[in-house]
Amino acid sequence: YLQLDNAEVLRSQIADGLRAQLQMESLVTGILYIELTFRPDGETPAQVVRTSPYPEIPTTPSLLAAFGTEAGSLVADVLQVLFRVNEMLEEVDMQGLNAAVVASAQAVERLVGSPELQAAINQVPEMAASFNRTLVEFEELSDRLGNAIGPLQAGMEGTLAETNLTLQAARKTIEDAQGLISTDSGIGFGLEQTLTSLREAADALRTLVITLERNPDMLIRGTSPPRR
Repeated sequence: YLQLDNAEVLRSQIADGLRAQLQMESLVTGILYIELTFRPDGETPAQVVRTSPYPEIPTTPSLLAAFGTEAGSLVADVLQVLFRVNEMLEEVDMQGLNAAVVASAQAVERLVGSPELQAAINQVPEMAASFNRTLVEFEELSDRLGNAIGPLQAGMEGTLAETNLTLQAARKTIEDAQGLISTDSGIGFGLEQTLTSLREAADALRTLVITLERNPDMLIRGTSPPRR
């Protein structure tokens, strides 16, 4: 240990390599301090006679000084950036950020556990069942339509061809709809929209089938004009 109050011991320690050096405590804070260490390989210090009540300890160049003026300026610039980053970190409201994160997590938890979301999820199987019932009805109506116009094939090839195209389009719609049911896409809003469209088409087809069953020759002579 050092004995600054004993000049003889201090001279002996300096001869053994006691040196002082300016060091940096932290790049973030930029705080500097003087380090006292022994450097046996250090150069012999110059003897300078001064009249001072305080003991003097030889110094060795610090790392910043060894870099030279240009490097020291670069380090100073880096320090300025680090100081600014440190100030910005101090200005961040970490408590507020933490509260916001917690609030977001609580909001997600409330959404997952909400009765509205559970009802929407539970509604999908019911919609799918209703969808399938509508498809079955659509198939039955198509068969009935085919039976209704079967006896009228003679002399109405063009009309039947057009009707067959309509039935093919209807069956294609059914196949597409069944593909919609078998995949995850379209569940929910898309499923509800498609179900509504199919119900409307089924209603229109039902009306056509009932009309043909009651008036089998309608496709040949057409509908009666409205009475005046």
